[in-house]
Amino acid sequence: MWAVFSVAFAGFAVAGAWCDVRARRIPNRLVLAGLLAAFGLRALWGWGPLAQGSAGFSIALAVGLPLFLLRAMGGGDVKFLAACGAFVGLPLVGKAALWMGVAGGLLALWVIGRRHLPHVAWLRVRELAAWVATAGRAGDRITLQDEGALAAPFGVAIAAGALLAWFGTAGGWIP
Repeated sequence: MWAVFSVAFAGFAVAGAWCDVRARRIPNRLVLAGLLAAFGLRALWGWGPLAQGSAGFSIALAVGLPLFLLRAMGGGDVKFLAACGAFVGLPLVGKAALWMGVAGGLLALWVIGRRHLPHVAWLRVRELAAWVATAGRAGDRITLQDEGALAAPFGVAIAAGALLAWFGTAGGWIP
């Protein structure tokens, strides 16, 4: 059963990352299929795993929703994050979030380097820090839709972090 679940999860995560890279969006149909697979397979394992998946889904949604409201993350990314949370479940959702942060940081550095815009990125980080430090009262709000915003397919980082947490813990090669 673990192998079937792992293959379904890996297929879902890779498909979501691929869609985000190719079209800069993650289709709702894919997210819905992932949720159905995660909860359906967890239900076959029993109530405990189903509850863990529900908790992982809820925590991931609770993390992603404020980022969406701040316009720091797209809606498709939040839904994809929540579906990945349903797959990894409660014991691993924190570890997945840490790996997603690492992967997201590396992805951001790659985007900055690829576009040769380190000075623009630094200015955006300073503006965002000022905005956060003053609870949104420092100047205009920075969003992904702003001209010059450095956007990246964060679905790649979400997938990488979730897969590293799942397979790393199961395989014992990541602490």
